[in-house]
Amino acid sequence: MRLLKFLRYDVEEGIIKYWYKYLIVILLVIVACISSDAKYECVEELFGEKNSFFEYGFDFFLGKLPYHFSNSNITIFEPPYIWVSFYIALLLCMGNFIEESINNYGGMLILKSKSRAYWWISKCIWVSLINVVNWMLFWISNISFAWIRNGQISINNDVFITSTKYGAVISQSSNIYRMFLTVSMPLLVGIACSLLNMVMSLVIGSFGSMMIMIALVIFSTYYATRINPYEYALIIRYFEQDKAQAFTPLHPLNGVFYLICLSVFMMILGYVIIRKKNLIIRKYEYF
Repeated sequence: MRLLKFLRYDVEEGIIKYWYKYLIVILLVIVACISSDAKYECVEELFGEKNSFFEYGFDFFLGKLPYHFSNSNITIFEPPYIWVSFYIALLLCMGNFIEESINNYGGMLILKSKSRAYWWISKCIWVSLINVVNWMLFWISNISFAWIRNGQISINNDVFITSTKYGAVISQSSNIYRMFLTVSMPLLVGIACSLLNMVMSLVIGSFGSMMIMIALVIFSTYYATRINPYEYALIIRYFEQDKAQAFTPLHPLNGVFYLICLSVFMMILGYVIIRKKNLIIRKYEYF
């Protein structure tokens, strides 16, 4: 019952109260779909094929290869702005709720119930729900856009469009593999990074944590470290590219293992931190 009390508070105050924040995801999806249509309109007319909702999602999480500076490469690096904005939107949905919860009513609930474990478990469930809600809005928006524009919501096997847009290496991969990279990996990345953000909020506060997380999002599009969890949400990093000989592709199973381990570690670390955290702060006023 205590866990349900904590969870009810988190859902009402941390999700429902700020429902308007989730509209950002819908807006980003619409912009991304319109941009994809405008970019590949000639290809659609040439081959008589249309993008399905799955391909809109694939475009969204395609990402970029890491940037390798050389004298022969004078191209200016630009991150995938909409992809970056999506993960920043996830951070905005979390906001400073953890810090507010400890300092206000949430801290009172902890002291009253005498259970910090339930408080932390509730926060882990809450942050996972935020990612699930955003993913539902993401795919509902994708499906709705594809249905309104194309009159269909099925997953098409558009051979010509796929090979033209992504190249032979990606187009020859199975739909199941591409769907796994499009649906499962970005969701796991979102949950793992949200837990990381939540733990850092306990230590350095919400503002400092958000700055670090935004930096990680941007750095993931530029570097290939295999440590930054955001890198595993970039689909193109899982395929070999001739133009990037020094680049070693990611392996999805390694990514799943790494993200799950990171999530579990953050859950344990967060509980250790909150168990030792002093929640009783005395303020003295001088007249």
